[in-house]
Amino acid sequence: MFLNIAKEYHKAGLTIVPFNSEKKCLVSWKQYQNKQPTLDETIQMFSKPDIEYIALICGNGIEAIDIDCKNNLDGQDI
Repeated sequence: MFLNIAKEYHKAGLTIVPFNSEKKCLVSWKQYQNKQPTLDETIQMFSKPDIEYIALICGNGIEAIDIDCKNNLDGQDI
């Protein structure tokens, strides 16, 4: 499921890493702070079966806003 999304992010020049349901990174992400993984590395990272989340590595002009359901103003999960 995440593999096709990961390929599109890679194609867009974004650096992403996979996380499991416990919000633990499944790879050593620090190595990608200053370089984007190759397409083959991205495919390998996102071919694991227990991926639940995708994290964007920011820096080098990339900024992101993290939006969580827990911060929904009406208190309802989306």
